[in-house]
Amino acid sequence: MKKKIIVFNILFLICELVGLGIIMLGGNKSLFEYYTVDSNLFALIMTVVYLYFVCTDKKISKAIYLLRLMSLVSLMITFLVVLFILSFMVPLQFLFWGYYGTNLILHVICPLLLLYIYFKFDEKVKVNKYELIYNMIPTLIYAIILIILNIKGIVDGPYAFLRFNFQPLYQSVLWFILIVGITYPIGLVLNKLKK
Repeated sequence: MKKKIIVFNILFLICELVGLGIIMLGGNKSLFEYYTVDSNLFALIMTVVYLYFVCTDKKISKAIYLLRLMSLVSLMITFLVVLFILSFMVPLQFLFWGYYGTNLILHVICPLLLLYIYFKFDEKVKVNKYELIYNMIPTLIYAIILIILNIKGIVDGPYAFLRFNFQPLYQSVLWFILIVGITYPIGLVLNKLKK
């Protein structure tokens, strides 16, 4: 079982390194504006940490479990936002933009592969429903930083729902509540379904 855990996590790392590597080699200086990049980088880091614990036969602490779950929730946000929000915000000819090249790797393959690894291999650590609130932290930090940068005019977007200067305030607040708010139920469901 340990070999399978290591193999699947290394496969995940390879996917992350290919997807993120291609983007970084593209020279885009604003790539950290994208939640996709940030969440995938977070998942990559947490997988390296997780592999360290697995390879050294150290017990996975509650903190590591929660951080690993937090990174999975962040990737699921990326997957779900592309699937249910961004796909409907772009012109028809770009409908599948999130599902080819590096977008396919970072929006679909990596989230679903980590989801599979979580359910198939990760050890469950007992956490209560209040500790699952921590899953909101990465999305909340990202949203606050990007909202401030948008309001100050330093950044435009990068997503339509973050363009506070170009939409009514109520719309921005609703998007904020929806996207940050969905992180808790996702974490709750993932933790409850984990055996």
